[in-house]
Order: sequence, then C-alpha cells, then structure tokens
Amino acid sequence: MPRTTSTLFHLAAGSVIASLWLSGCASARLEYADARHAATGFKTGQIAIVGVLQRSGIPQLSTSERKIVAADFERAIGKKRKKVGVIGPERVRSQIGNPKLQTGSGSNLLQRALSSRQIARLKEAGSTYALLIEVCENKTWCDVDESCDTDTEEIRDKEGNVIHCITTTTYTTSSEAHRKITARYSLYELASGKNVWAVSSNHRELHSRSRSSDCHYPPPPPFPSPPSVADVMKNMSSAAIRKLPRK
Repeated sequence: MPRTTSTLFHLAAGSVIASLWLSGCASARLEYADARHAATGFKTGQIAIVGVLQRSGIPQLSTSERKIVAADFERAIGKKRKKVGVIGPERVRSQIGNPKLQTGSGSNLLQRALSSRQIARLKEAGSTYALLIEVCENKTWCDVDESCDTDTEEIRDKEGNVIHCITTTTYTTSSEAHRKITARYSLYELASGKNVWAVSSNHRELHSRSRSSDCHYPPPPPFPSPPSVADVMKNMSSAAIRKLPRK
C-alpha cells in the first residue's frame, strides 16, 4: 500500500527526533445498489449531501468535524463524478434548516436525519436523492515500536578490492498515535424514502515521532496527537465515490 510521509527533523539530546504523518489509500466495499437507479449512474437528478451522523457509544464528533467531512465529500464527488448533480451541505441547510445530525441508532439514516417536512422541502428544491454518512467506529490508540537498521560501507583499494568494512547500526524508537474509522455512505431516494446505494469503508492512519541512537534503543519521544477525523475520512470518501456506478 502506498504511503505519503511528511518529516521534520531536529536534534535533541544527541538523538534525532522525527515527526511523521503516515497515510495509505482507503478501500471501500459496495454493499447495495438498486439496479434501476444504478443504471442511470445517478445522473438523472440532484444528490443533496445532507451530512454526517454517528452511532451511539463512540467518541462524539464535533459540529466542525461533521461539516468538514461533508464538505470534503462534496469536493471529491465534484472532481470524480463531474456529471452527477450535487447540492452541497451548506446549500441544503439554507433550503431546509439544520438536519437532525445526532448520535443514535436505527438503520434508516434518512428518517434519523430529516423530518418529513424537511424531506418535502428538499424535493421541492429539486433534489432527487439524499446522501448521508454514518460514522460507525471512531477509535484512537497509542503504541511504541522499536526497529534497527544496519548499514555496511565497503572501503576499496585502487583496484576495487574490498579491504575494510564499516558497519553502523541505528536503533530507533517510535511513539505512534493511531485513528481508525469505519463509516457507511448511503444514498436515499427522496420520493420513496428507500436506500438505493450503500458503501462501507474503514481506514486507519497514524502520526509518529521517532528517536534514534547508534548505540542502543533510546527512550520513546512524547506521543503525537492522532490524525483528525477529517484527515482519515477524506481518503474514505474518495474510495466510496469510486463505487458510484458510471453510465
């Protein structure tokens, strides 16, 4: 799995401390697609991005986190499915007021998020579908990892023969902060209230700080903060959008 890494180095107590952000590509699994709606590629109407809900019993998402995730989804679908009509979350709120994006349970996300009057107003405004994102798991944890790397430099004479070897071992201790999120992306037809497309995704990213020494494993550096909900879910939303059928 490809990774991107941003690194900042500085010296501390004779060691090198590195702050890293590690991220891989998220995957998504198509759970359901109504054949009649999927055949059109969902291009025959407008998709209203309503917002982000979450299940009970997991850490509470802030209002700002929900808004960022919904806005990131709007930007991603605009890039990856340019022919699909989309109404963004800010415009949705201006049309129907604030959805009931609260922690709860129940399989029908549309009924959890919108009142019958709000659904009617969305239809009156020209929306055909409502897109809802449910965060099912939001888990963070920390751990410490130790690794060593050995490098051998060969010293050669003028004829190219190896006359000496210098071996250096680097011992590294890393403090890692992880976040794992599982989410479900669901598309509802407003006219019938039925779920016509659903995709699930789970993804993990980490922040890491490392300290290295050439003689022994150094003590671990302070733990960094875990990646934000929005950072983890940006990859997940892109993966979910790739599962939208093309026509």
